[in-house]
Amino acid sequence: MNHSSSMSAEHQEESLHHETVAIKQVWNKHSAYQWVYFDENYKKMISHYLGNRLTWPNLEIWGWWYLSHPNSAVIDVSEKALEYNPAKNKECFDLDDLWRWKKLPYKDGSFESATMISVWQYMRFPKDLLRELERVLVPGGELLIINEQWAWLQDENVIKQFSHSAAILKQVQALWYEAHLEEIEVIWHGEWGFKTVIVGMPQMTLFWKATEIRKRASLALTEDERDVEQEERDNKFRKDFVETELKKADYLFGKLKDYPVTEFSLKYRQKFEDFSREYKEETWEDMLLCCLDSAELNLNLAIDDRDIFPEIHANSYKDPVKDKLMQKYNIRACTHHTSLESEIMKQLWWEKPADSSLVNYFIPFLCNTSLNGYTTSLQHRLYENLKKIHPDLDNLIHARKAQRVLGLFTDRKQRKEIDKILAKIKKIKEENIPTSWINHFIYLPYMREIKEMLHSETAYRRRSFSFDD
Repeated sequence: MNHSSSMSAEHQEESLHHETVAIKQVWNKHSAYQWVYFDENYKKMISHYLGNRLTWPNLEIWGWWYLSHPNSAVIDVSEKALEYNPAKNKECFDLDDLWRWKKLPYKDGSFESATMISVWQYMRFPKDLLRELERVLVPGGELLIINEQWAWLQDENVIKQFSHSAAILKQVQALWYEAHLEEIEVIWHGEWGFKTVIVGMPQMTLFWKATEIRKRASLALTEDERDVEQEERDNKFRKDFVETELKKADYLFGKLKDYPVTEFSLKYRQKFEDFSREYKEETWEDMLLCCLDSAELNLNLAIDDRDIFPEIHANSYKDPVKDKLMQKYNIRACTHHTSLESEIMKQLWWEKPADSSLVNYFIPFLCNTSLNGYTTSLQHRLYENLKKIHPDLDNLIHARKAQRVLGLFTDRKQRKEIDKILAKIKKIKEENIPTSWINHFIYLPYMREIKEMLHSETAYRRRSFSFDD
């Protein structure tokens, strides 16, 4: 690198400090929503991939929100990202400081491996990073550079390097490091897939652990042999991943098997019955009122009205009677002006076969949690109506409920809904919050469908994304 400059040393130091401040500001901003850059399912599969090949200790470079390998140490330039990252050992460090002759805050040979997940393209000085990793990794250690084949963040102020793995491989090899390219099983094969550039650190002595980089790079496989090898790895990876996730799900669902129904939730339901009754007395109209199909557990475990956000399907947004009664009963709800009720009535009156799109429109409503007698009655009538003309209706409802159960286990921002529910149950018990009875969470009938959903590649299809989300 060329350190010659017409600037004085003092001026240069001031300029570099300004750059560091600017970089921190940019990444603190982006770290607030980094978790959506690619789907949580892909993150879990990457973690599974790493778990099968890494041993601790590992250094995760720019870990963002996510800890991809247990007990890894994490470095990141963003304090905001580190605030949310669950790692125990984490340091705020600007990798540009390596160009300024600073070192990573670790002793020589501290780690056996290092990982960079969707990070390489943001490095200003990758050569300096690789040289520093030679120090902090044991001889023969490996750096895994994992990338989707383009960067979500198309910001010319932060994109500095290639994001395509084949180009990264050439760049690393041009710096005289042994490296090879490996596709991560199952995740988006082909042009847009996740791939790993595995870089071997130089070995200083024959007595250190050997890297497999050279051995794998020397394998001369035909195209057909590579396809067969890839398919075998795919099948094993998918089977191991699904079995691991099912064991985790079964363990967490088992902890939720019996849960208390709070007295507050019963009073809460009665409040909506009174609200609906008074609304009908004043308007001669019924009110369609329910919670989303994933809300029944939260409703039964509610300890205040912040736990639930019900939906009112109204004929008009501007309804002074509704607004007055919502204020009277202190009800917080989302008002929808939809054609759901009118479509249901048409179906009940005409009793004609509904097309598939309309049936799919009705299925979520049939699975929703009713908050008044009218909505419950409408659900029963619609079910009986559709059952006569759609013999596969029960299977469709069963699949929807399986999706609901799987949704409790699905990561959102690294947090599972079931973890929040279990924490609430613990709070109810510890604080002796009044309860009425013990309810049973039924999940075993849906485990077969959950396994199929986990196993299906459609569960990991590419998602559309906008930074306006």
